[in-house]
Amino acid sequence: MNPLELAVGGTLAFVLVALAIFLGTRVKATKQSLRERTDIATDERIYLHSQIRRRTWCVVLLVGLALLLIGNFLLEPAFRDLAPEGDQKMTEAQRSKVSLFVFYWGTAVAMLFMLLGAALFDAIATAKFGMRQHRQLEETHYQELQAEAARIRQRRAELN
Repeated sequence: MNPLELAVGGTLAFVLVALAIFLGTRVKATKQSLRERTDIATDERIYLHSQIRRRTWCVVLLVGLALLLIGNFLLEPAFRDLAPEGDQKMTEAQRSKVSLFVFYWGTAVAMLFMLLGAALFDAIATAKFGMRQHRQLEETHYQELQAEAARIRQRRAELN
């Protein structure tokens, strides 16, 4: 096996596992926070539960990708000599190895797209929740300003 491929692949697998560990600890901390705090609003609690589900899926997919990448280093010698030499036809064993190779990397690509989709879905859900919270804050602030303006008008009317 090429040492450069091994170094890059090993580093990528390490980064994927490290990212999964980091994300997993954040998910665990969010779960713990939800258990301990009772002052969280219902809509925020629902959002955080769904966020935990989404990010747990991301952790599982990250670990799965890392395992597939590491597994490639173990299976690579079996895949190395798949091409028939000269005018020879592929044997049944070679065909089954090609099928395994295609399935293996097809699974890796599918997991990568699922991870990207889950991350995108999480980002969109987070943005929507943030915008909804922002609108609620603006509305509350507007109502407080209206109440303060009414109090000021009332004081002026009392002074006149």
